[in-house]
Amino acid sequence: MTMALPSYSYHHPAQEKKTGSECCSLSCLKFFLYMYNILLLMFGLCGLAIGLWTLLDRGQFLSLLTSSTYHISSVLVLVSGALVVAITVLGCFGISREGRGLILAYCGLLAITIIVQVAVGATAYLYRAKVHQELVVSLNNSFTQEYGMVQFNLTTEAVDDLQTSLKCCGAESYEDWRNSLWWSMDLKDNNKVPDSCCKTVSRFCGVRDHPSNIYYTGCAHKLSRMASDHLLLIGTIALVICAVEVCGVVLSARLVKKLNNLED
Repeated sequence: MTMALPSYSYHHPAQEKKTGSECCSLSCLKFFLYMYNILLLMFGLCGLAIGLWTLLDRGQFLSLLTSSTYHISSVLVLVSGALVVAITVLGCFGISREGRGLILAYCGLLAITIIVQVAVGATAYLYRAKVHQELVVSLNNSFTQEYGMVQFNLTTEAVDDLQTSLKCCGAESYEDWRNSLWWSMDLKDNNKVPDSCCKTVSRFCGVRDHPSNIYYTGCAHKLSRMASDHLLLIGTIALVICAVEVCGVVLSARLVKKLNNLED
């Protein structure tokens, strides 16, 4: 009589534990990358808002600068902010699909954005030291050579808007107007300074240059302080986003490696 041999099933606890650990680790990586993308999206929107504010709210003042560095920095912050928003969408899609190609593209785009953000941050910090001197030269030219001229209507509007908004007069002081074409070509009528220098703006209010009536502080001082603070903000935002993006590159590279290990 032949006895049936019992069937035994063998399992490998170490292998099961390893597989469970890998799945858990993959889930954790995906969760951290999702949370990271939300944080990155917030920084991207912040950079986008700062770039738009610089170009739209301060756009008229930018026409008085001879150098395009300030303008280019603002455009780069705007473009990189929009790029970061697009990258986060790509990242979330790649994570949900667990597509290695998409995640690698996400990682590569983050690396490119890091280079752009470093360039923007470094340029903004370096330009801060030069902005005051450039503004003095640029504003002196705009105030003394272009203000009031028919062919420079945009400059005239920008200068009037600048003096009214910042409560200032002249490039370095109100006396700059005495060396201007506006003064020498008798475009001033009886005014000693443009009406936009007045504390209370009205027609021909610039006939009196008493400190109770007009501002004595030059616009270069206030505008350079404002531009310097703004450049500091642009540089800081760019470098903070850069630091955050480095974490994203590391996390996405680990996720790709984990997916490769699970497939093997």
